[in-house]
Amino acid sequence: MRPQGCHLPVLSATTDNDAYVKMAIANVKVMETINELFSMLEGHLRDHSSREEVEAGKVTIKQLRRELESAQAENKK
Repeated sequence: MRPQGCHLPVLSATTDNDAYVKMAIANVKVMETINELFSMLEGHLRDHSSREEVEAGKVTIKQLRRELESAQAENKK
C-alpha cells in the first residue's frame, strides 16, 4: 500500500524500465498465487465438517450401533 499522495512514476521517466516492469510483473504473479492459495484454503475449510458435526455423527453412530446390537439380540431369541 502506498501512502496517500504517493504516485507511481511514469514508466517512460524511469531510468531502468526493464527492472521496473519485471518487478511489476513479479508482484502481479505473487498476488495471483496468494489469491489461488486463499481460494484453495477456503475450499478446504468449506469441505471439512465442523467439530460439532463430527461429534454429533459419533453420537448417532453409537446410538445406531446399540440399536443394531439390540435388534440382533432380539432375533437370536
